[in-house]
Amino acid sequence: LLLVAVADRGRRLLERATTDALTGLPNRATFLERARRELARAERSGSSLALVMLDIDRFKRFNDVYGHQAGDRVLALAGRAVAGAVRGIDVAGRYGGEEIVLVLVDVECEAALAAVERVRAAIAAVRVPNVPEAVTASAGIALHHGAFDRADVAALVKRADQALYRSKEAGRDRATLEPRGSERPTSPAEVRYR
Repeated sequence: LLLVAVADRGRRLLERATTDALTGLPNRATFLERARRELARAERSGSSLALVMLDIDRFKRFNDVYGHQAGDRVLALAGRAVAGAVRGIDVAGRYGGEEIVLVLVDVECEAALAAVERVRAAIAAVRVPNVPEAVTASAGIALHHGAFDRADVAALVKRADQALYRSKEAGRDRATLEPRGSERPTSPAEVRYR
């Protein structure tokens, strides 16, 4: 019994250390480690992936108008919605504040856009008690094309964040693919001269 209790306590401590308490998603450090592994796998196998930055639109308004408890509830429900909308092979995490990040594994442009729209629809379906306003999310998508593409996770986050900024500028409640686009490089020279 003592060994079972110690193992259970260890499991709970590990869960607390790797999970964001509010959203139930992996925390930033855990997400970044998993994203690094997926990126290395994509480069070895030549498969594509997408890194997505999602931001709850006008989140400050939820806190200011309805109180911080309502804002926390928005984040908690959005986290559950995201977890339920991504595939088991994908990685979701809370990046900070009202930002949620995703790594979508083995996806090309169209599949990435469809997955992001599925996640955004799940967030839009969130209903917060005593809050009449809809919850929406903006997203920015950065594509990584596998074997002949070179980037680290920080560079992908930056590119996705820039695409997210364009979504916000265009009026929010939308997803924007980075301007680099969906073309897949076919040689190291194409990567170098992009």
